[in-house]
This record gives sequence, C-alpha cells and structure tokens, in this order.
Amino acid sequence: MGGGRSIDSESSALNELAARLSVTISGTAKSILALSNNVLDTPLSTLQRQQVRDIHSAAVNLLGIVNDLADYSSLDSGTLQLQELPFSLRDLVVQAASSRLQAARERNILLRLEIDGDVPDGLRGDPGRLVQVLGHLLNTILAFAESDEVLLRVEPEFITHSEATLNFSLIDAGGGLPEEVSAWITGEAAAATDDTTGLGFIFACRLVEAMGGALQAKHIGGSTLSFAVAFGISANGKTKPAPQRFNSLVAVPVVIVSDDATEREELAKLFQSWHMRPQEADSSDMALAILERGVGSGQPIPLLVFTNRVQGQDGFLLAMQIKRHSTVSATSLIMLTSEGRRGDAVKCREAGVVGYLLKPINPHDLAEAVNTILGVRKEDYTPTLVTRHSLREKRQGATVLLIEDDRSSQLLAAHFLDRGHFSVALAANGPEALTMAEQQQFDLILLDMELKGLDGIAMTRQIRAMEKSTGGQVPIIAITAGASAEREKRYKAAGITDVLLKPLQRDRLLATVFRYVKPIGLG
Repeated sequence: MGGGRSIDSESSALNELAARLSVTISGTAKSILALSNNVLDTPLSTLQRQQVRDIHSAAVNLLGIVNDLADYSSLDSGTLQLQELPFSLRDLVVQAASSRLQAARERNILLRLEIDGDVPDGLRGDPGRLVQVLGHLLNTILAFAESDEVLLRVEPEFITHSEATLNFSLIDAGGGLPEEVSAWITGEAAAATDDTTGLGFIFACRLVEAMGGALQAKHIGGSTLSFAVAFGISANGKTKPAPQRFNSLVAVPVVIVSDDATEREELAKLFQSWHMRPQEADSSDMALAILERGVGSGQPIPLLVFTNRVQGQDGFLLAMQIKRHSTVSATSLIMLTSEGRRGDAVKCREAGVVGYLLKPINPHDLAEAVNTILGVRKEDYTPTLVTRHSLREKRQGATVLLIEDDRSSQLLAAHFLDRGHFSVALAANGPEALTMAEQQQFDLILLDMELKGLDGIAMTRQIRAMEKSTGGQVPIIAITAGASAEREKRYKAAGITDVLLKPLQRDRLLATVFRYVKPIGLG
C-alpha cells in the first residue's frame, strides 16, 4: 500500500512540475508571438517577412507542444476541463491544415480540404482542443500516406437548431495506415511511440474521447481516420467584406500566383496590355505577403489570379487562407485550372473563388471575367461563379458600349436599352472608352459625337485600327444633334455604321440597334 501511495505522490509531483514548466514556457512562446506579430505589421523586405514568419511559426509549434504537455497531464489526472467558446469552423480547419503544409510539401503530398456546404460555420465548443486533434491526426496520416494526396473532409452527421454533430475524416487513398492502428486506438496494442507522431496520435485519441467522440480507423478503399463530435451552434458575427468596384481596369493592381515562371510572365504581359499593374508570386506565402503589404500601405489589391496547384499544394487551400484572413479577405479570386473536376463549383463557393477558367486561357475569356468580377460591366455585384460556360451564355445576348458624358443622357439611353433587354456598359470619355473597347468584346457601340474634348471621327478611326488585329468589326452608331449629307459622308468614311439624331427616342433607338444586334434572350 505504501509503495502505491509513493507512486501516486511521485506522479502528482511530476504533474505539478509539468504544469509549472508549461506556464513558464507558454508565457515565453506567447511573448515571441506578440513580438513577431508586431514586427510583421512594419515595412519589411520579402526575405525579412519570411524569416519573421518562420519565427512566428516556430513559436506557434512550441506553444502547441506546451499545450499538449499540459493537457496530457490533465488527462492523466482526470482534471481536463473543456472550454465553451464561439469560433469559426472554417477558420479553424484552415488554421490546422495550414500548419501542416510544410510537412505535406516535404513528402510531395497534396493536402486538400472539403467542407460540406451544410456545415454551419459559427459554432461553440473548444477550438483549441479541436485544432490539437486535427493537427496530430494530420501528422499521423501524412507520416504513413502512400498516395500523393491527403483529404481532410468535414460533413454534417446530425444538425438541430442549436447543435451540430460533425464528422471529421482524414483520408489517404493509398491505404498507408498500418492495419494495427485500430488496436492502437483501443489500447490493445502499443503505438509506435518513439517519436512525436506516435505520441501525438495517442494524445489525439484521448482528446477525442474527452470531447465525447471516438476515433475510428477504416481500411476500405484506402485509409481513413474519422471521428464525430457535437458542437453548439452560434453566429460568429462575421460579415463578408464587399468587393471593390471599378469603372475601368486602368492601373488596377492584380497578383498572379503560379510556381511556373513562364506562366506568370505570360499572364503579367496580358494584364499589362490591359493597363493593369500585375505583381507576381511563386508561392502562397509570397502571395499573402503581397496582399498584406497592399492593405498596410492603404492600397488593398482587389484581384488575385492563381493556378489550381501552387508548389504542389491545393489552390483551394490558398483561397480559403485568403478568405479567412482578417485583413485581405475582400480580394476577389480567379482560379486557372488545367482540368475541371466534378464538384469544383461547390468547392469554389466554399473557398470564396468567384472565377474559374480552364487552361489554355483564352485572353478574351479572362478579360471578360476580370471585368465582370471587378464590376466594370455591372452596377451590382453578383456572387455567381464566372466560368467559360457562363461567359459563353452571356455572349448569347448583346452588350452595347454607350459613350456619353452627359449623365442625364446616359441614364435615358441606358434605360431605353435596358427595356430592350440589352446589357449596357458606360464610358464617360474617350480614353476610358478606348480602354474598354480594347479589353472587351462589344456587340455594338453608341458614340455621342459631341462629347467635350473628343473628336468622334478620330476616335472611330482608332477603334477601327484596333480591330485590324482581331479581324472583327463592331457596328458603331453615331449620336449627333444634326447630320448633313456631307457630314454623314465623312462619318461613313471614318467607319461609322449608322447615325441617330438627337433627342433620342426609344422606338427609333431600339429599331436602329435591332438592325445590327439581337438583345439578350433572342441570340
């Protein structure tokens, strides 16, 4: 009996020592985190920013180890207390996956996320312990994976108005998990505990049990580790930031993310030809740093175009990192992919991707997608996913470029065209109109020949000169207060297709436009 009390006393003393050490080391790690966060808010070079990020990441890992030791001690003594805090599930899953990206890269494994659309985001529970569980299970599945892809999937198991039971699955299609892993979970056999991965796996098993779940291993069609846990449902209070709107693409910044230097260069030249300001990034970290720098300088970057895989990692994870980021989430995202995969539309919605185009990229498709997403061609933003198919459907109608500097005349003509089911883009001056005509394909142009400071004939010739490189010729209808035979002759010689006299009348305007193009729905 005395020996037993001695062992209990020794165990208690060790637990107390572990608790004290945890508090001390935890305080140090938190100080490093606070300092590194402060440094990241100052102007840094790309190399310096990456080095500080590495320090920050090391401190996060240290804090995680300390928390694990403290929780393991609490589990051992039966004193672990779960917290009840509000949190964003998607933020948490992105955080857990992002912390294991380097481990996945080192093994050339693509780490993917799938969160079912019916899974609520605002939850109540213990987010810190859930991150610990997911992190350790990811370490385990990555350590044994025999395929080049690991999937973390979150699905609803049972949902009421106040509670959600969610199923978390970590899947390796290659079936790399040892068969005896089920015995490790039940304790019937000892796990390979000679490294942190084995210890972390045991710890995750016990934490899942403490949260009211049970870890399971399956070896059908690959290897799967899964568990289901119940959480309370609460609003997380987050609102989606409104995307920026633009009248034209001139001088609008854009970030291009690809690990292929040639691809980045070609895309940069394309954006430069539209008078945009491209910046290039060859990794997710560099892309996030550029976006953060833009926000910090007071010039947030409204658009990021990226490939579906960046340095072997899933592009959707980069999208989720951006959309769950506290300061850069307003950036609109366009994904360029070499192959369309079933279910990608749902993933785009979940990850906040608003444009999805297949390679090889058609410059006209990309230009129209960019214009649509940044609002150049629309008064109101729509979250509809912009794809090659949606752009093709849109082109079945007719888009009219109205070049008019008088606001009341703009509104009147746009109203008439809208009643005729035409899509209308507005330009208030010559340079803006020329830029829009260069960037977009219009079915017809209405040109007010009396614009201030504008020579309508010279502008028509410029448009016709631009068309020589494309081979097309858009109808241009001149709007003028008076037209003599001599003036109409000069108009025709310059490339004007037809003439409309002011004041505009709806029936005459639509009848003239109908001669050359069909409205939306009649294509």
